[in-house]
Amino acid sequence: MPTITLPLLLTIFGFRSSGRATIIGMIAGISAVIVLNRFFAHLGLDAIVPGMIANLLFLMGSHYILQEKGGWVGIKKRATASC
Repeated sequence: MPTITLPLLLTIFGFRSSGRATIIGMIAGISAVIVLNRFFAHLGLDAIVPGMIANLLFLMGSHYILQEKGGWVGIKKRATASC
């Protein structure tokens, strides 16, 4: 869930980035989930929200640090056909 959900939501709401930044975010999200489940499972913590936060931070950070094209372009309106 933390791997796919965040890039999908960002794309739906108008954030465009490169595949490189998206993959970095996905790896960070999955790594956070694995580490939290491995080392902090005895505390009963749910790792999904921290995984999504890690995905967001690394995706946005790598997008702007690596100066990728895109960014917040917004939601494009469909052109209406004139009659």
